Amino acid sequence: MTRIILSIICLCAALVMVACGGANKLAALIIYDTREQIVAAEQIGAKQTAANELRDAENLLAEAEAALNKGDYDEAYRIGTKAYLTVRYAEALAAQKRAELDANIAESELREAQQLEEEAFKNRAQAEEELSALMGGK
Repeated sequence: MTRIILSIICLCAALVMVACGGANKLAALIIYDTREQIVAAEQIGAKQTAANELRDAENLLAEAEAALNKGDYDEAYRIGTKAYLTVRYAEALAAQKRAELDANIAESELREAQQLEEEAFKNRAQAEEELSALMGGK
């Protein structure tokens, strides 16, 4: 709940800054975009798979917001950009780890299917031998 309220406050602050124009517009936009990317990263599991990077991005975002509030728009933009890139890296790590997990699961399922296939061939061969023995016995 607090996070939502903080996001709304930051969004309002960003919109006010954008309305004022100038250098603060870029800083406010990068801060807003970074906050949105953090939410997106959390939704794909970055909290679990790229926790350090996500935490770094959140810390950088807080620094960027502080610089923006002080009126240091160039510094806010610089730090905000670094936060944005850090959270994008966290997203990429999360996606990579998810892909690795999916690949491992698929590999395991493939091995299981191959074992079942081998077992089916053995059962078929045994059934054919039994049938042949029965047919030869007539």
